[in-house]
Amino acid sequence: MASRIGVQSLLSGPQLLATSLATTRLQVRHGHRLRGKAPGVAKTLEQRLAEERAVDPEVARKVNIGYPHLKPARSAQLKERLDHLKAQRSNPELEKLARAKTLTVDPELVRRDWLKTSGPFHVQRLAEHYGVFEHLFGAAYFVPRVNLKVAFPTNGGELASPVYYGNVIKPSEATSEPDVQFDPNFDFKGSESKQVGGDSWWTLVLTNPDGHFTESDKEYCHWFVANIPNGDVAKGERIVPYLQPIPPKGTGFHRHVFVLYKQEKKLDFGEYAVGEQDRTDL
Repeated sequence: MASRIGVQSLLSGPQLLATSLATTRLQVRHGHRLRGKAPGVAKTLEQRLAEERAVDPEVARKVNIGYPHLKPARSAQLKERLDHLKAQRSNPELEKLARAKTLTVDPELVRRDWLKTSGPFHVQRLAEHYGVFEHLFGAAYFVPRVNLKVAFPTNGGELASPVYYGNVIKPSEATSEPDVQFDPNFDFKGSESKQVGGDSWWTLVLTNPDGHFTESDKEYCHWFVANIPNGDVAKGERIVPYLQPIPPKGTGFHRHVFVLYKQEKKLDFGEYAVGEQDRTDL
């Protein structure tokens, strides 16, 4: 019995020593004592970031608040393409100009075709890139269906500062109301505009999501024109008079977004009207 106990003690001694050394190696590495859970047990940085950034898919789901995109019938598209090819092939002058390298293409026709096909989706992606939907509508978005032509006049009255999709305009170039034009008869189907009966009503807003310095989730309204009849912005009601962009020095570029809303009927915006002198909270 004594010999067995001695043998067991001799065998357990190295095991205890090895366990003690292993524990020491885990707790001390290069002279620094480890804190927290041991490697392999603690969560990695990637796992912890994934937990912090986890969002409810129902809450983060994007909602389309715009008009749906209704594609023309496939047969109509095919017929239009065939007619276009037939017209080109029956015109010998096009081939002569192409061979002589003197054929010119009207960019306005290209732009018109672009706006009818993939243009609205390109504009949507640009708006997402600049964070327009996120900072103005949260989880909502829309595909712009009506093309806006915006240009700021100079002191001489000429339209010298057009607004595109993210170009830079100096405050000195936007001192007065811009000239805004759009097609009020657009049928929201991607086809050519058609004259519709009755009046159409619209609302145009110029907002600055970077202009509020006390609350980051608010914006500053620079222009609010409501009840625009048949696309004539000059005849709309000035709910908020035009205010020239005034970004303070050192705040970087400010996004100024033109948003056009389609009204079902003429609305009363009297309670939101702001006078020329009342601009304390826009």
